[in-house]
Amino acid sequence: MRLLGLLVVCMSVWSSAIQAQTSAKEPKTVVLTIREVIERNALWFEAEGTKAVVLAHQSGATAESWAPFAEKLQSQNIASIATSGISGEDIEAAVDFLTGEGFEDITLIGASLGGGGVQQAVANLPAGRIQKIILLAPSPGRALDDPETEKLFIYTRQDFYRSRAVQAFEKAAEPKTLLELPGSLHAQDMLSGPHAKLLDQMIVRFILD
Repeated sequence: MRLLGLLVVCMSVWSSAIQAQTSAKEPKTVVLTIREVIERNALWFEAEGTKAVVLAHQSGATAESWAPFAEKLQSQNIASIATSGISGEDIEAAVDFLTGEGFEDITLIGASLGGGGVQQAVANLPAGRIQKIILLAPSPGRALDDPETEKLFIYTRQDFYRSRAVQAFEKAAEPKTLLELPGSLHAQDMLSGPHAKLLDQMIVRFILD
């Protein structure tokens, strides 16, 4: 288990600047099928690399809310798909889509209620299907007990979801890392806050390592 504070991160190799490698491609709207009955749109941000990410937004947000972050992932040759729904089934459908596109190295990123959906999806997926999980101030959900999956939990010190994020971290199996940032921004809002650049760098490094 690793507990990370902002100063520790700043002194680590994760604080080195990540240089953009490619220009972002325009996202495409794709349709995800759930239980062969329900169809929901998602935004597909293509990239040339071998790693891909599922992005599950927080309550009140949309798939489009991930666009600035998804473009940063594209610049590092990381593809991503942002779901319009945030249930476990929506996320499983996105994983199936990425698998169909030939991706085997898949990371799930869930924000707040989207983090709860990620936890539900992982409980239903075969062990080892997901390589890494990143939860931004997640809502409570099923314990992440796969020892083959690396897990990163991030929240701010004054976030009203702080205790829930810590609870999700404590229930999770190793390997896992916990990062607490100053402030009170919640989940995706951290990605546009005062520590956004540092957070972007750390998340990208976590995915690429």
